[in-house]
Amino acid sequence: MLTFQSPSATNKHIVFFHGGAYVAEAMKGHRILIEKLALIYHFKVSFIDYPLAPENDATLCLQMIQQAYIELIAANLNDEFYLLGDSAGGGLALSLLQLLRDNNRTIRPKKTVLLSPWLDISMSNPEILNFVDKDVLLSLSGLNECAKLYAREMDLKNPKVSPIYGNLENLSEIKVFVSTHELFYPDCSLLKSKIDSVQGSTIDLSFKKEMIHDWLVLPIPESDETIQEVADFFMSE
Repeated sequence: MLTFQSPSATNKHIVFFHGGAYVAEAMKGHRILIEKLALIYHFKVSFIDYPLAPENDATLCLQMIQQAYIELIAANLNDEFYLLGDSAGGGLALSLLQLLRDNNRTIRPKKTVLLSPWLDISMSNPEILNFVDKDVLLSLSGLNECAKLYAREMDLKNPKVSPIYGNLENLSEIKVFVSTHELFYPDCSLLKSKIDSVQGSTIDLSFKKEMIHDWLVLPIPESDETIQEVADFFMSE
């Protein structure tokens, strides 16, 4: 776990989970994202280097991130906390948010941003098939293999690994970014419909037209525009 901050950092503290289908380490684009949030927008950003499959499984990963979050809270009692995750990291952030709500033993995040989140590792939404030819980056077969490695003996629809099936009440404010041309579009739309029907949670779903999956970590102008939107959401009251 590493925390990045500038000399003029505020007490707004982002806990970040990187993407990579639960099997790949963070890449350069993730580091650049963290640096921009810290240096341009003056957030504290804590990067959680969670254990990856196949050497580790979801049970160990979830235990580790809960403990890391609790330790961050204890070490930064005056901070306001936010969750941020891209792709698999987005699914992990939503899983953690549900676990923290259920445990009710520590300060919970004020807001959460999910970027192209992997919400259902079973990939069972039939609408996903309509996006196979649109998504130029993600492979349905590849994701299915990564899901099995991460979940191991756990059911792929267990809310701990597929948080879209979990209790979505009382999760506070959530903002989701997803492209109209990625495999995760149908589940992000489904998440909005589910959250809109429960109490204690709100969701703002932002569709980006024809963008590549996880564009936020790519060196393109659209990335900076979305980072600005993320920062604005976290800074708004």
